[in-house]
Amino acid sequence: MFSKRQTLLSKRLIQCVITATVLGIMDDVLFMVDFTVSGQLLGKNALAGLTLVNPLITFLTFANILIPAGTSATIAFSRGEGDKERANRLFSQGIIISLLSGVGFSVILFLIGFLYFRGGHFSSELYIYAGQYCAGLFCMPLFMFLNTYFYYINIGEGYEHICIASSGAKLAVNIVLDILLCRVWGTFGIGIATMLGYLTSLLVKFIPVFGKKLSLRFRFYFSTKELTKTFGTGFMLSADYICPVLFSTLIDFSILHFFGEWNLVVFSVVLNLENLFLSLYSCIGNSVQANLCQYFAEKNFHNIRRIMTGVLRYILLISFVLIALILFFSGFIPSLFGVIDKSLAAKCITAVFCYTPFVVFLGIEVALSRYYVCIQHKVYGFLLMFLSSAAFPFFLHLILGIAFGVAGIWIGLGLGYLAAFLFNFPVARKIGKRQTAYPAPLLLFDTKEERRQLSYNMLSSDTKGIMECVYEMDRKLKGIKGLSASRRGKLVLMTEENCMDIAEQNQKKETDIEVSVIVPENAADPFVLIIRNSEGQSNLIDETDMLSSFREYMISAVLSTSQKSYFMTNKSETAISFRY
Repeated sequence: MFSKRQTLLSKRLIQCVITATVLGIMDDVLFMVDFTVSGQLLGKNALAGLTLVNPLITFLTFANILIPAGTSATIAFSRGEGDKERANRLFSQGIIISLLSGVGFSVILFLIGFLYFRGGHFSSELYIYAGQYCAGLFCMPLFMFLNTYFYYINIGEGYEHICIASSGAKLAVNIVLDILLCRVWGTFGIGIATMLGYLTSLLVKFIPVFGKKLSLRFRFYFSTKELTKTFGTGFMLSADYICPVLFSTLIDFSILHFFGEWNLVVFSVVLNLENLFLSLYSCIGNSVQANLCQYFAEKNFHNIRRIMTGVLRYILLISFVLIALILFFSGFIPSLFGVIDKSLAAKCITAVFCYTPFVVFLGIEVALSRYYVCIQHKVYGFLLMFLSSAAFPFFLHLILGIAFGVAGIWIGLGLGYLAAFLFNFPVARKIGKRQTAYPAPLLLFDTKEERRQLSYNMLSSDTKGIMECVYEMDRKLKGIKGLSASRRGKLVLMTEENCMDIAEQNQKKETDIEVSVIVPENAADPFVLIIRNSEGQSNLIDETDMLSSFREYMISAVLSTSQKSYFMTNKSETAISFRY
């Protein structure tokens, strides 16, 4: 049987969000390990010292995201347009730039690590802890840049399990070495442990490359024009990394000047909660980013809607679960960071209750911000993330903090997320109306164009299931005015023969097949047929695979008459596209 309910995409989406959840939580636990160990073994001053380093670490995190995020997005666009060679060139350029950038930032961190903190309005003991921690990270940028680059590449290629294994290895190494080296060298040892954790993670992520399993191939390539485009796209996609730099820097400044140094300890707890959720939301965005870019290049609005609907529902679910758990166990959170003073612990618990319930709105805005950048509303996507995670929270925390005291600080941060959430509705509606007379609420694309598209998913890849799909597709195409019988026949024929070829090549496997037809407004313009499957198919376009049957010869012959056709494959799916 076939169904309009997705199967191939839904399985891919479930795999993506589960992987993103595991990665987001593990990456945040990795970040929290340094804070927890410093607070438990060295005291609250060491914890506050590491909090002061956070803007620098967050900046490095942002800087190392620029090239990978932009490269993975442009590779996905190239795949959607069928340009494999450009995808290979972009992949190669990304490796070169990540390597050079990592070396450059490592040198900078080594030279100015201690100087970064001079002139701060805090005690010399905090300065010592912060400077030693920074010094221990001297080679981390090199490992971080390459680690992040291959994270994006592996996610785009369907190697989520490699990313989970690498994060697990990084976490295990970091926990063990943090405890051991902290006892010997203090915060300097914690920095070294974190650096070695990144190195371990990088080595694991290299596994698909060394095994030659990636569909991308290295070509020595460098283009200033391509680099500029990649950098610009990466900058917009990195809003959920750069904005926290501003967030933590501005809040550090305001707390030190308006609310007292001791509030830095409370803020370190809130900051870790924000990093937990933001890490989770960013990983979810990373996991579907390549798919969104590829589908937008195809103008496949059915699949875009399915992804965004699924992602937003999942963000709501996982946010409510985590918020409930955090509030339930809030009494244990201060001791987790070594805060044993009862008065200070009480203030930490109050901050958790005031701040945490609002974080769900941050999750929605992170997803929508990433989505807007992927569909080429780059400036607004970046602006929305800036307002959500930096501007609104900063101004509201300052206003409410001055007006209502310490509790107002943390309520103001949360209300900043809510304010950005409400701000987006009228602005997105206005942007959509400028673009089309029939905008999808929040998603912005043309709903009239979406309704023209055909999308089918086969729940069974046997002959009966395939033919039911073909008959239904033929019936729909007959209803399109201006589409000639010969063009309709080619579209139907290619659907039937390709699906039968996929079924024959995967007789002993449960194969999911998705068929999409992108229908133009004018029937005289080219139609685009896209067939995806979960198990693979011979490349009948480049004829790199041996043609082994009459069916494959016929498919190859029809494809040769196409205005544009392409064949793409990775670990998670194989796609063939036909334009006629």
